[in-house]
Amino acid sequence: MAEFNLARERLRTVATTVRRSAEAASLAVRQRSSDAPGVNLVGPAQRDFGLGAMTGELAQALESAGVSSAAWEFDLSPHARLSRHLDVAPSTIAVVNSGLIPVAAGAYPRAFSPRRHRVGLWHWELEQVPFSQRLGLPLVDEVWATSTFVQEAFGAVTSKPVRRFPLPIRRLEGGTPGEARQHLGVGDRVLLAYQVDLGSSARRKNPVAVVEAYKQAFPAVQSDVRLLIKSVNADMASGAWSTLERARAGREDILLVDARWPGSLVASLYEDLDCYVSLHRSEGYGLTVAHALAAGKPVIATDYGGTTDLIRHDRGTAVPYRLVRVGTDPSYPADASWADPDRDAAAEAIRDLVDRLDHYRVAGRAAGKSAGAEFSTERAVDWLRARIDR
Repeated sequence: MAEFNLARERLRTVATTVRRSAEAASLAVRQRSSDAPGVNLVGPAQRDFGLGAMTGELAQALESAGVSSAAWEFDLSPHARLSRHLDVAPSTIAVVNSGLIPVAAGAYPRAFSPRRHRVGLWHWELEQVPFSQRLGLPLVDEVWATSTFVQEAFGAVTSKPVRRFPLPIRRLEGGTPGEARQHLGVGDRVLLAYQVDLGSSARRKNPVAVVEAYKQAFPAVQSDVRLLIKSVNADMASGAWSTLERARAGREDILLVDARWPGSLVASLYEDLDCYVSLHRSEGYGLTVAHALAAGKPVIATDYGGTTDLIRHDRGTAVPYRLVRVGTDPSYPADASWADPDRDAAAEAIRDLVDRLDHYRVAGRAAGKSAGAEFSTERAVDWLRARIDR
């Protein structure tokens, strides 16, 4: 019943969005079919986080591969605009949540015509893929997964090809060392950080576990260490923010910041932090972990989900976990499973990092080089050239 309700709500969203985009029908007539090599790249216009950031990475990789692409803007915001007067290329890649592919197809019917080669670049956060997340499968010819975890999840529910796209890991641009430390007022203290979008399932992101593990590692206020939980969209998850504030109570060495920083300041944070700590319950990919690795920083992360591709081969400290039921959650089926990271192991890892920071700094730089070699732009370019006509 819960899965049925999720699917019904998804279909209601589809209907609402298509009605709101009443101009889609006339737009479809204006879209010109050029049949020239290239890609219709459907994804969010805002590219500073989440699917938007992945769309941006893919666009750069396509450009480096010599594949022309046109940006077809798509999201569910009330102010979203449809891309107009675009030639329709033979291939379409949609960086759109798999359950929302029918909405994208309603907005851009010719881009999703069976005449095109249609790809869904997808990620998903659970091993089980519910019906609500399979709605896009009939409208794509193949799936590109952002991690082995996602590849296995979708491979279990479709006979269509499910390939793992080696999304490039790149250092965020525009960062200035010391800028984030000055902004936060932390000076030269050891800085641990976790960056989360609380509007993207605060329970799954699990920032309170980072606070609890830090407090277990250091029961008293630390004069020379700071933990930062940097969030956005706390107003969309006020209960989660209140929980964080209660967990932090009385600890001036734990900083809670909810603000949308400019990209340069976010990039500076990754330059300035000493360790990135992600005690997530699951990740389809783990973009912030990738950013930390690209900056050569040590990572402590739950050994579950898409991040296992990133931190394997000793490229970080993997925190053990036990699988538990999701339970009541607005985004995921209650009877599905995800990870409950081991707080004792996480606390021990945090203590050890602070005690042996120089060792971990060297290890972080080595891990960054290893991850950068495995997930390089060059590898992504070769992968794309083998699959897309230029």
